[in-house]
Amino acid sequence: MPRLSDAALMSRIKRHNALHLCMGIVWIPVSVALWIGSFYLFRWLFGFGLWGLENSGVPLGAPAGTIAYYVAIGATILLAIDGFRYRGELFNLLEYARSGYREHWLLESRSIRTLNAYNHNPLGMAYMISQALFCAPRSTVQIIRSFGLRLPTQTDTVNHAARILEALRQSRQWEPVERYQDFHRSLSLLVRMRLIWLQEQHGDWTVRYPAGED
Repeated sequence: MPRLSDAALMSRIKRHNALHLCMGIVWIPVSVALWIGSFYLFRWLFGFGLWGLENSGVPLGAPAGTIAYYVAIGATILLAIDGFRYRGELFNLLEYARSGYREHWLLESRSIRTLNAYNHNPLGMAYMISQALFCAPRSTVQIIRSFGLRLPTQTDTVNHAARILEALRQSRQWEPVERYQDFHRSLSLLVRMRLIWLQEQHGDWTVRYPAGED
């Protein structure tokens, strides 16, 4: 990697920020649609059972549709709380292999075998529905993460980052993080852009310029 000037580094940071800003904006309508879909899925699931009870003559005290509506609101709120607590990949099929829905670990192509298992395992469909519902909070987390991944663009921070990068490029060896503790934001910027390596050994953190780079 050739030496990066302050201007070149700033340009890369701005492209990085613009990309994640666009990703966050794109995810907003997707997240809204997923939340609406989750609400109506809850409403349908609860309403299906309530309408059955209503048609059987069981007194509910209120129309089945009204009860299903408010229950769906409560379920959506619980989904938001639980989803943010246990957020993960947007749609995690492989996790099925390690869950209680499956007795044994899947072999070979786990994604394909997972999908095939849904055809023969009723609990597999339950897992499928749960993952579809969790897409809503996970998409919201994705928006927050996209905006949070933007990097600082203050001139001093970028200038210090360029100098640290050049010093590590000249050094070509692992350096203790403490050496740059006064420029934590600049060092963090380089690590997040993957311009330098960061490692921890026995509680000591060190950084270095990527080996093999020009």
